Amino acid sequence: MTDQRLRNLRELILAEESMIITNLTNIRYLCGFTGSNATLVVSHDSAKLCTDSRYEIQANQETFGVDIAIDRDTFAFACSSITTDNVAIEAAHLSVAALAVVKNRATDRVRETTGLVEQLRVVKDETELGYIESACATSMTALKALLPTIRIGDTERDVAIRLERLLIDSGAEAVAFDSIVAFGSNSAIPHHQPTTRPLALTDLVKIDFGARVSGYHSDCTRTFSMGKPLGWQADIHALALQAQSTAREHLRVSVTLGEIDAIARAVVAEGGHGSAFTHGLGHGVGLAIHEEPFFKPGSADRIHNNTVITVEPGIYLAGQGGVRIEDTVVVTEHGYRNLTQFDYELLDLTT
Repeated sequence: MTDQRLRNLRELILAEESMIITNLTNIRYLCGFTGSNATLVVSHDSAKLCTDSRYEIQANQETFGVDIAIDRDTFAFACSSITTDNVAIEAAHLSVAALAVVKNRATDRVRETTGLVEQLRVVKDETELGYIESACATSMTALKALLPTIRIGDTERDVAIRLERLLIDSGAEAVAFDSIVAFGSNSAIPHHQPTTRPLALTDLVKIDFGARVSGYHSDCTRTFSMGKPLGWQADIHALALQAQSTAREHLRVSVTLGEIDAIARAVVAEGGHGSAFTHGLGHGVGLAIHEEPFFKPGSADRIHNNTVITVEPGIYLAGQGGVRIEDTVVVTEHGYRNLTQFDYELLDLTT
């Protein structure tokens, strides 16, 4: 598995070039190491993981396809072990001080790269898909268990804490991110942090959450009502759902990210709320909760087979409330599979 990932990377680096990997998520992807301090050097004929003595046993247990070196200054030691004339770096993940160390070793033969490993991570293998599907299933189990417990007077923090406990009890190794639980007018804040605000009748209840399983994430959002939905609440929920379902139904291999983004935004705009859809339509999900690819207006990048991505249009009315509906899906040759299947209705939590 990881040997193939290293082979894929070697196809992207130049002849007589070594690449220094410093992004820890990319290191985990390439060789399986999960520690918090490491540098990976990959050339066409070798791969060396440099870490410190705290992780020696762990590195030997976790990694595949790499030699292991132990040193207190892992980055400097990794640089000193490079034998090629040319060096590639992850420009977005290297400090100015670290870059100086590289240039001291390789003088002017340093190639700055952006997103090489991240692009490899876009297409998931079967093992990765299995972990993501498990994370999604765990999330759905937790949400199903949570909803009957929500009562008027609960605070946002109360519900968030219960949800995160249920995620762990349902099999997650950790939550994917700090859960977003937003009541009433707070639901108009896309990434609201839960507060002590109590739940009241007629509030919208927005819940954005996920699980992590074997390092891989899930991401899902549903919006509910506390009591029979008010007219405006039902209207924006129906519009967000129409945008989301229309975008999902157009997902397929080779369609561009910009096309799907435009489809969703057109639905919201035609419903009179174009300016209230204020964030991206979605993002890749994997070892990181937000990773490539991203739906962006005008993007010509095409969707690949076995890409896992979220579809999450939102409509936010300041001072009133907001709705977001989000699924994690995997795009296939036949369209897509929804990994976070859950009721799409604006459920009344009092019934």
